[in-house]
Amino acid sequence: MDFTRHLKIGVIFSVLFLSAGVQAQVDPWVMVKKMGRGTNIGNTMDAPFEGRWNNEPIQEFYFDDYKDAGYTCVRIPIRWDNHMLKEAPFTIDSTWLDRVEQVVDWSLQRHLVTIINSHHDDWLYENFPQNLPRFEALWRQVVERFRNKSDDLLFEIINEPYFDLSEAQVDTLNRVILKIIRQSNPHRIVLLTGGGQNSYLAVTHIHPPDDPYLMAYFHYYLPWSFTHDKIGTWGNAQDKLTMDSHFDLVKNWSDQHGLPILLGEFGVSEGADRPSLLRWYGYAANRAIRRGFAFTVWDAGPNSHKFVYYRRPEMWDEELLNVLTNQRPFGGEPWPVPGAIQAENFDLGGPGVAYRDADSLNQFGFYRPDEGVEIDSLANGGYAVELNEPKEWVEYTFRVDTSGDYRLFARAAAAGPGKSFYLRFNGNRKLGPFSGYSDAPTNFAMVSDSIFLSQGVHVVRACSQTGGMRLDWLRFERKTAEQENLLANGGFELGVLNWQVKQCTATVVDSPAHSGQHALLLTDRTKPWSGVYQNVKEKLQKFGPGFYRASGYFRAVSDTGVVGKVKVRLDYGGVQHHIGALGKMDTTGWTLVSDTLYLKWDAPLSDANFFIQTANGMTQAFWVGDVSLTFLGGGTGVVERRDSRNLPRDFCLTNFPNPFNPQTTLSFQLARTEWVELSIFDLQGRRVRNLVKKQLSAGAHRVTWDGRTATGLAVPSGCYFAVLRTK
Repeated sequence: MDFTRHLKIGVIFSVLFLSAGVQAQVDPWVMVKKMGRGTNIGNTMDAPFEGRWNNEPIQEFYFDDYKDAGYTCVRIPIRWDNHMLKEAPFTIDSTWLDRVEQVVDWSLQRHLVTIINSHHDDWLYENFPQNLPRFEALWRQVVERFRNKSDDLLFEIINEPYFDLSEAQVDTLNRVILKIIRQSNPHRIVLLTGGGQNSYLAVTHIHPPDDPYLMAYFHYYLPWSFTHDKIGTWGNAQDKLTMDSHFDLVKNWSDQHGLPILLGEFGVSEGADRPSLLRWYGYAANRAIRRGFAFTVWDAGPNSHKFVYYRRPEMWDEELLNVLTNQRPFGGEPWPVPGAIQAENFDLGGPGVAYRDADSLNQFGFYRPDEGVEIDSLANGGYAVELNEPKEWVEYTFRVDTSGDYRLFARAAAAGPGKSFYLRFNGNRKLGPFSGYSDAPTNFAMVSDSIFLSQGVHVVRACSQTGGMRLDWLRFERKTAEQENLLANGGFELGVLNWQVKQCTATVVDSPAHSGQHALLLTDRTKPWSGVYQNVKEKLQKFGPGFYRASGYFRAVSDTGVVGKVKVRLDYGGVQHHIGALGKMDTTGWTLVSDTLYLKWDAPLSDANFFIQTANGMTQAFWVGDVSLTFLGGGTGVVERRDSRNLPRDFCLTNFPNPFNPQTTLSFQLARTEWVELSIFDLQGRRVRNLVKKQLSAGAHRVTWDGRTATGLAVPSGCYFAVLRTK
């Protein structure tokens, strides 16, 4: 993407939209349809100070990713308290107003309906009558600053007042603040809710003022035992009937009072039963849309318990994003991998969700005529998708049963030299560009590359880089590699043979057992790290750095709050490095604790051990069975190139010193002028800091990192990855 050009286009659109928007009188019912499906940027500007809870302020690329994911609405919760005087005249810091306006403009420039509010300003509730003048002053300044923005900017008076204010008090608040808003924003849509009841019942306590530009909102996190406490499953007929009855109550109120509805927040805590979580999100999202509601899912980033977006460029929980945007495989189930996917069988979900096309027509009409993608028939049978313009794309949802290295083949044709497309996996990792050029656009060529894919559901996007491309099919083949458990006696069939016992009692039992005949009972534990471990140094040296799958089945004896842990500890360079996976146990059944770990050592490996233990502060007894550590391959863990024609011929990335304190210098070379992004990531794949994000000339370059995040916080000791990407 040419960022500068994209930014200029966004500013131009903003100005044009502004000149029309100031005079417009938008029907709230038209607006709620325009809002459709959207998201919150939670725990960020509503923290005591921006980024305090997520270690990162809002970034402009968020809004490109929201738009690209199919969202059409963004709710930006904002806390004002720490940015305004506590005494009259209650002035808001101009720097904070400037920052809020910058973020709002980023959203509006991408034509996203944008909501701002007062969020976590709990000082209002401490003494409502006494503190109301300060809240009035807050809104006088906000409405004045934003009075000339597009009608796509909506005001929400306050978030969830019903926990602290009565019905009468919220009525007063709505009336007073709406009067202030209308003095300078007579036609802007305002969202409000009622007092005295929370969740879906809040709307039934709204007494709407006589105003034609209002919208009501409610939040939904029911049943609390599932969405918050992560107990049990969700999705049977009674579960769905209950949610339908709640949404119907809101819909009936909306019809009676003539106000459209925003489902402003909803979500399930990470760690709940995954199939149930997906069913809950999908049912809530689609049932809301079916009733004419818009929605903004609660998404507070990966440091929270509820998130969809990793807040890293183009990185999503793709499976969850699909159910929220109603994207689903054309065949009903994700395409199985290994296997082939015909290009014309791209996902369902429509434009902006499952595909992007320059127009809304399928000009050939041979196959899927109602979809806005050109699908042409082939002389020898079958169909091909045409990606005629730059940045047109189609997406496919597929499922991988076994993690490992896969070879991907694509059959494609190009209209001529220089035409190309690329493949993007789960929003971030890319293969290509591929040309597919033979001697005519009707003649197809085979291109191939390799990639590591973990077990689970993935989304691949075939995207035209230049236009002039035709795609026939994609095919995935698993690279052959022996998958063996690197742990000896992982099922404890031989007792504790090969296992070392540390600060506990380890007893082999035959009941309960996950599979086979035995499990291991760990009791009398004195520390969280009390457990058993096994040396794996020689096995790791055999396979080398790369992706490994660590897993085990855990079961609590008496306390369901116990968090089990499988961990690999690597010793090299005089430092211990701990990498593992966590999972909460239950007393009623076995819980799989598993994750794909990237194990890497930059110095001779002096020791390596696989541990079974619990998380910090936990010493309760538990059972464990069927533990394993398998090598998945991957080596560098990104992409093994097979089509290298477009790569620089002289390229490397190194750093010195390593390990370092307090800083290290990263050196790299470019064979030609490139747009370069150099970033630091931690072992969980979270971006710590961007060091370079600009065009650089050919030649040698050096960049220094001081071991700090973008906000100036020192990172903890450990392993970090430097990743350099070019466009």
